This record gives sequence, structure tokens and C-alpha cells, in this order.
Amino acid sequence: MLFLVLLLILFSIPAIQTSVAKRLTNSIQERAEVDISVGRVSFSYFGNVKLNQVMVRDHHQDTLLHIGLLRTSILSLTNLLVNNPTIGSTTAEGFTFKMKRYAGEDSDNLSVLLEKLKTEPSGEPKPFYLAVRDIFITDGFYSYTDENLESPEIIVLNRLTLQAEALKVVEDSFTV
Repeated sequence: MLFLVLLLILFSIPAIQTSVAKRLTNSIQERAEVDISVGRVSFSYFGNVKLNQVMVRDHHQDTLLHIGLLRTSILSLTNLLVNNPTIGSTTAEGFTFKMKRYAGEDSDNLSVLLEKLKTEPSGEPKPFYLAVRDIFITDGFYSYTDENLESPEIIVLNRLTLQAEALKVVEDSFTV
């Protein structure tokens, strides 16, 4: 019992939480060859998570996703560990999402990332699955560019504010 109390006290220190999160992101980087980083992390005992400066770079080392501040709740730790994250209410402030299909490539950078995130526990690839109960985005930016087209900028949304429910990502398909 004393060990559990000491562990809870130790894990309540933000520096320890950030260190654990950095080890998790390093594990993802090594396993899936994905460039992901998180500046600072804090967890609560009730599954709430706050991440500062989340950055995901694509296979050309350009920004795919950047979030200044992300607040969420993890609904299933087990699902998170098997690459099927299920999370609750999520708020993203300072959200930048830049999808791009590079010249001469068949897939966009998000599809390439999701392909890398497939786990292979039994030798068979497992599709990436993400479920978010509801999401609020403020101060957002989204773009989709296809360098294989004469006019590459397909969609550009500045100063994006979004409220959505039941977001699901299964491989490269989105529903909301």
C-alpha cells in the first residue's frame, strides 16, 4: 500500500509525467519511424491529459500536425496501448494540420503516417483506429495540398473553430 501511495505521489510531479511521455513518444518513433514530439505533459488521476506543443512531422520532415495545447481524457488505457485510442472530450488550441501529397507520390502524408502506425503483434498488420467522443478546435488551420496538380492548394482553412462529435479515424477514412 505504501508503495502505491509513493508511486502516486511520484507520478503527480509534472517533470516525471513529461519524462514518461517522452519515453512513450520515443518508443513510437523507434517502432513506427514516426517523428512525434511533446513539449510538456500532465496527467490527472481521473484520466485527464494535458499536452503542450505536440508536433508530428511527415516523411519529408514537414509539419503534418502541431497543437499548442491539447486537453483530453483517455477512456481506455488498454485500447491506447494496442494502437486503438479511445478518448473523451478533447480541446485543441493552436491547431495546425497540413495534409500534403508530394510531387510524384501516390499517397498523402497522413496516409503514409497511418500506414506506419499499424501494429503487427501477430505478424499481421492491424489497422489504426481512433475514436474521439467530441472535439473542440480553436485558433486552427487546415490545408490540403496536392503537388501533382497544376493548382496544388485544394483546401485552406484559416482561423478555424470547430466543434464536432463522434470523430472516428479508421486507417485513412474519417467520419464525424
